[in-house]
Amino acid sequence: MDLFIRGAMRALALIDANPGLPGPAAERIVVLKYLSHARQLAFGFVESQVSELWSLTSDLATATENFQERIVADAGRIVAGCVAGRYAESEEVVRAALPFAERVSDPGTIKTFLFAAGTLRYRMAMMADSCAMFDRAL
Repeated sequence: MDLFIRGAMRALALIDANPGLPGPAAERIVVLKYLSHARQLAFGFVESQVSELWSLTSDLATATENFQERIVADAGRIVAGCVAGRYAESEEVVRAALPFAERVSDPGTIKTFLFAAGTLRYRMAMMADSCAMFDRAL
């Protein structure tokens, strides 16, 4: 897995070194998303850089108005925070992401987000909200 992470970091450096690429932000989002997943698998959800990478992905997706990728990244942030017991931080992500989730039409992306948010709210004993999110996802 470390080889994959080094490769992803090199891909980011190459994107940065070639500002003339068409759609460099979209390329960065893809690389950051895969790097986030790789770090999660290699080092676990609670590794500090996992949340940082998801946050970078979310910020870049928001800046480029790629709301589907933002919601995917925010779901990653929610799960990582939930596993680490950072419930208040993850709840802030849910609240900030909900308006953007309304702009996403892909059902798989919406389900991913709602299951992450519903799980967080379940762990926070917000049962009615959790059930509503799970029902909506299903």
